[in-house]
Amino acid sequence: MGIPGSKTIRGRLLVALVIPLFGIAAISALVWEFTIEPALWMGVAKNQQEIARRAADQIDNFIDQEIEGLTKAVQISSLWDADKERRKETLYRMLKLDPRADRKRRKIPPRF
Repeated sequence: MGIPGSKTIRGRLLVALVIPLFGIAAISALVWEFTIEPALWMGVAKNQQEIARRAADQIDNFIDQEIEGLTKAVQISSLWDADKERRKETLYRMLKLDPRADRKRRKIPPRF
């Protein structure tokens, strides 16, 4: 009924201690493999996804700013052909200024 190969008390105690330790180690490894590690990978994946989303937003904003700048550059380059009134309208529109508000601020009467 005893453990084969252990004739002394010391040997039987060692075997009785080692077998449960290996069992606990095996159970711990299985718990780690099937519950903890996947949860860690999910956390890492969510973090990377959030970083990628922020980077994509920054790139999108940068591209929008560059397109707006290029559009304004094209509009400015075409101003030299236009008459004076057209140039003023285009510049006000590009700078997003209301010429009437500017006149009110400086108290300049409107031109007719």
